[in-house]
Amino acid sequence: MSDSLPRRSLPVVSRGLFRAELAGCGVPVVELTGAPAERLARPVRTCDDLLAAGRSLADPIVPPDSH
Repeated sequence: MSDSLPRRSLPVVSRGLFRAELAGCGVPVVELTGAPAERLARPVRTCDDLLAAGRSLADPIVPPDSH
């Protein structure tokens, strides 16, 4: 028995609009498909490739000091 919510896929029209919006944003996008292991392996591989090419990730976002 699973405690997770039921999976729902976006209608094809919504996915197409979402992809079009991402394509127009001017930044690289990695689409994750396949089995869960591949959906995890691909972004890890992508980050490793970017770091190996000398690119760095942005600094972590730090919440403002509440004092």
